[in-house]
Amino acid sequence: MNSNSVTVRLPDWMMTAAQDLAADRQMTLEQFAVTAVLHKIAAETTAEDFLRRRFGDRAFTAVLGE
Repeated sequence: MNSNSVTVRLPDWMMTAAQDLAADRQMTLEQFAVTAVLHKIAAETTAEDFLRRRFGDRAFTAVLGE
């Protein structure tokens, strides 16, 4: 395993769902996992950017306790 790898243990039902979704999209399980992670990062980054613009850094930091 290289420094960019991680082992993830999923419940059987979640692994089955991920495999089914990957197959539906004609992707490997690894491609599906990377895509899911990138979508999650993008969604959180977008939400954080919105909240910072709307409420300002100080208010946002206070809410998160950073």
